[in-house]
Amino acid sequence: MNNQYLSNTAADVLNNVSPGDQNIQLGSKLQFALQNIVGLGNKYYVDALNGNDTNDGLSTWTAFKTLPVGYAALTANQNDTLYIIGSSAALNLAVAFTWAKSYTHLIGLCVGGSYGRARIGHSANFTSMFTITASGCLFQNIHWQMGRGSGTNINCVWLNEASNYNTFSNCHFDAPLNATEGGGAYRCLVMGGTPATPIGARSTKFYDCTFGDWTAAPTSTTGALIEFLGVNAGTKFNRCDFIINTSQATMVPLICGTDIGGGNPPGYVIWDNCNFLALATGVNVLCTAPTTGKFVFLRHKLFGVANISTTSANVIMGGGTAIDARYGGLSVVQA
Repeated sequence: MNNQYLSNTAADVLNNVSPGDQNIQLGSKLQFALQNIVGLGNKYYVDALNGNDTNDGLSTWTAFKTLPVGYAALTANQNDTLYIIGSSAALNLAVAFTWAKSYTHLIGLCVGGSYGRARIGHSANFTSMFTITASGCLFQNIHWQMGRGSGTNINCVWLNEASNYNTFSNCHFDAPLNATEGGGAYRCLVMGGTPATPIGARSTKFYDCTFGDWTAAPTSTTGALIEFLGVNAGTKFNRCDFIINTSQATMVPLICGTDIGGGNPPGYVIWDNCNFLALATGVNVLCTAPTTGKFVFLRHKLFGVANISTTSANVIMGGGTAIDARYGGLSVVQA
């Protein structure tokens, strides 16, 4: 069964639904439309609550049960899509997972956003829960949640140096759900290679996404919502919420301190119309500035954030003026 294919026989059946007017040709028109959907591959479904890995995964009624089995069905560079059926059950990973197939897509069948029900969690401990090495992928309505009481668990999602030109829409990158992970150098999202090889994760777009968690207040001073490891130019966050829930005023939510432009000063990361909310303990500084390239904050709103950066170098706010440490940005409300 290919749920994007209509056979000649099936088309003839639909054509004959209204035999009095053969000009309608409903089946032929539908067949033509399906054949001419450019760039769409096969569709597969995974359902943590009602699925079964012995199913074919080709419909919501015959969905797979686990993410690795559903992912295995996808073919790289064919724009295949895996749909996660939202429910009360999460897709808990028993091993660290890597999304390595370019031009494949992961979409949650739920409303998504903060605490969406198309959830990916874990039943074992590993440094990075979900790593993305592919390019040209769409992730929509997905909720990644990390934390089960082990200091081994550090990174919720990692876009490594091979991962470029991806889009995330209406997703939630959760902060640690357990105090143990919340006491370490956790990351909701890591972008790039490693400090030794600061390359990659360029031109990534985030729309209407949530970063962080308001149900547990991490005690770490070294934890962060996002860490940029270099050459992240062209990245944009639009209409995103950053939940800075911490008990430590010295925690820095956005860590950089590296070259995001690949040696090019115009290389940028933009936050447009985003909210930065330290609703419990306020934080002293929002970000560490890049050494090359620019952090640009447009139409941003802050609560409980004293300063955007400790330096005006390579950090720009809405009016195009370099940010002095004395200013928190536009529309600032202090805690």
